Amino acid sequence: MADDKIIISTENPEYVGEPMKFTINPNHLSVSQQIHKSFRKARKGHTKSYVGNGAIVLSFNGVIPINPNVNNITGTESTNLRESIGWRWFEKFEQFARSNQAYLFKLQYLGTPIQINRNNPEFVGDLDIPVYERSADNHMVISYSFVFTCELVNDDPEIDYLADIEASLTTVEV
Repeated sequence: MADDKIIISTENPEYVGEPMKFTINPNHLSVSQQIHKSFRKARKGHTKSYVGNGAIVLSFNGVIPINPNVNNITGTESTNLRESIGWRWFEKFEQFARSNQAYLFKLQYLGTPIQINRNNPEFVGDLDIPVYERSADNHMVISYSFVFTCELVNDDPEIDYLADIEASLTTVEV
């Protein structure tokens, strides 16, 4: 499991506090891009309008230990969920997202390449309220998910991402 790190900050000028920083170790990360298009019936057939690519959607799902200081997350010992470090952290993350919903967020992703040919990409966009709960599979971890709908802060339209990805692939000769 990689140590993928995320830093989320808000552009709320009245926010006083640190950006949210954490290691997410996602079990699942999906990256998709919305497309602005419409399809309509017209007098002489059908029309399709295509405007172009829209926002990038980053969907994160994973688990974190209830208490990151305990190495054994498969233990059977009892723990008070509401008093745990992990649960309190997610309550703080939820409050951060809720209290700054009127403003844009920035997300810096430090981790596994995510279909975007950039080291440590930075995005600006909208953060959905995170969902978190005690895992049904293991009571010592918290399952979480959140979605960030965004654009790259700095994007170079001249970069041919596909060619760069293909060039970075190595072939093994047998």
